[in-house]
Amino acid sequence: MCGIAGAITKAALSDQTVRDIHSSMKHRGPDGASCFRAELNSGLHLTLLFTRLAIIDTRELAMQPIESNLSALVLNGEIYNFRELIKELTNQSNFHSNGDVEVASRYLDEFGLDATRKFDGMFAFARFNKPSQVLSLSRDFFGEKPLFYSQRPNGLFFASEIPTLGRLLEGKLNINSNKIWDYLASGYKNLHWDETTFFEEVRSVPAGTIIDFDSYGKKILERRYEEISTKVDTFSGSYENAVLETRNQLIRSVESRLVSDVPIALSLSGGVDSSILAAICKRILGLHVPSFFLQSKDSRYDETKNVLEVTNYLNLDTQFVSPNLDSHQTLLDLSLTRSQPIMTTTYLVHAQLLRLMSQKGIRVSLMGTAADEIFSGYYDHHLAYFYDLIQEGSEKLQTAISSWEVRVLPDVMNPELRRFDYYLKNRNSRIHNYYDKSLLQEYLNISDQVPRAYEPLSYVFKFLRNRMFNEIFHETTPVILLEDDANSMHFSIENRSPYLRKDLFNFVTRLPSDFLIRNGRAKAILRDAFSDLLPHKVLYESKKTGFNASVWELFPSLLEKNYVRKFTSSDSLIWDFVKKESFENLLSRSHGDVRLEKLVFAIVSTKAFVDNYCMESRLN
Repeated sequence: MCGIAGAITKAALSDQTVRDIHSSMKHRGPDGASCFRAELNSGLHLTLLFTRLAIIDTRELAMQPIESNLSALVLNGEIYNFRELIKELTNQSNFHSNGDVEVASRYLDEFGLDATRKFDGMFAFARFNKPSQVLSLSRDFFGEKPLFYSQRPNGLFFASEIPTLGRLLEGKLNINSNKIWDYLASGYKNLHWDETTFFEEVRSVPAGTIIDFDSYGKKILERRYEEISTKVDTFSGSYENAVLETRNQLIRSVESRLVSDVPIALSLSGGVDSSILAAICKRILGLHVPSFFLQSKDSRYDETKNVLEVTNYLNLDTQFVSPNLDSHQTLLDLSLTRSQPIMTTTYLVHAQLLRLMSQKGIRVSLMGTAADEIFSGYYDHHLAYFYDLIQEGSEKLQTAISSWEVRVLPDVMNPELRRFDYYLKNRNSRIHNYYDKSLLQEYLNISDQVPRAYEPLSYVFKFLRNRMFNEIFHETTPVILLEDDANSMHFSIENRSPYLRKDLFNFVTRLPSDFLIRNGRAKAILRDAFSDLLPHKVLYESKKTGFNASVWELFPSLLEKNYVRKFTSSDSLIWDFVKKESFENLLSRSHGDVRLEKLVFAIVSTKAFVDNYCMESRLN
């Protein structure tokens, strides 16, 4: 794990610029910094910059860039199957290190860039092909690691984080107002339908993609190195066989993601996903992995009871953390290294958990990210499943609805999600975070063009599975991954997500939907696969909470009139989007209204983001 950056420019980057860029990425890589320079055939200059967070083979011998006669490579992330990849190489000896990136470099040298599809890992890399003078940027299949770039008249620039990219560009970046509107008016689900970012000049390298640039810094080719498998409902085995394979697949994934030469810990939420990871580590792999849990004082979000039960059942070493009494300073600090506003309170409280991990010397964190999207864990997945059963005229429908009414419906607060036929009447609805446009008009300076409408992409015929594909590749997982990376790297911690393994994803894709939603339970096959490892109450809990806290718990100062007056009297870009005179009314109206609380947080978070950006621009 590290920070990477670079440029193709007319003049070579100065030594001072290199030092500034290294400094801007030090939180991503506090264990060393390096630089690769080359004068290209075009007469332009290539610079590759790297800061290291040493995880596998912490010796200087594993330092990047990795250079050969054919290439120079900087890679942010981990290639978990590097030992298996060695067996495919013609030359399996004479490695300088025991690290994964040297193996990846030699593998790409021998088999070409499309061999990236053989990597089981999370990564973003920049690779310079010396003979062809082509610079290639690429990201992993799911997009766990970020990589941003900007093509300008004076060259090509790229970096792991946009604040670093801004320093490379040595000029002001313009905020993309469309993204601000998408976030404020519709929540986070509208943010990852294309390569655009919160800055007009910056693009994100798409997940699972390679982009080639010539020696002038011009884009010459963009391609996927591996297509997304859409072989839904092609599994021919029994449910029992599928349960066993699910178990084996996830155990293999967890085991591979525990490879490390530095301390590892688990982010425990109290839900089934992270609890299963803890159980695999302790009961199957026999490993002692400490866990950290954030304890909310808001009863709506507190999962202390479940965490205590899992901790005692598995005999875990769990540290309990309480959110800060007022998180404004935390919000401001986090915004300094971010490429966007913090999306929800979840990531603000998770950052506080990671801060404690860092203080305790932890350098790798495991999380249950994407289990909901891969195994069907959201409340609306039941409704999408019912839609498919209705369309098929299935005799399973009434039994499925009856089981849902008993096991799920009592925990569902959103009135739209309490209607089993919701998608039958609202097929294209994505159930946004906030209320209708007329309500938003009370608080936001929205026009007829806001919020913008985004249609889900068509991956597969089945409605439920198509919803899940859109969530994995556009709506939710990309948001979570960008937040996870920003949070963990802010505290120099590498975040790993065992559920995001291609083989596991492809296997679950093949399963029929009634293996995922069964007897009124979502993620049925995942729960049943580990029914012997956890307490029944935790394993089959239907209520969803996760890392969370209320906006009032995190920002009690918003209850103070003097603070609110100061907040609204500030000269901030946020008031171009939000009606300043209505903000106090929004605060009083949002108590107990989860959706309006989300809007309050979105405004507070966006204000911190744009205020920090404007201050940084003035400093530059």
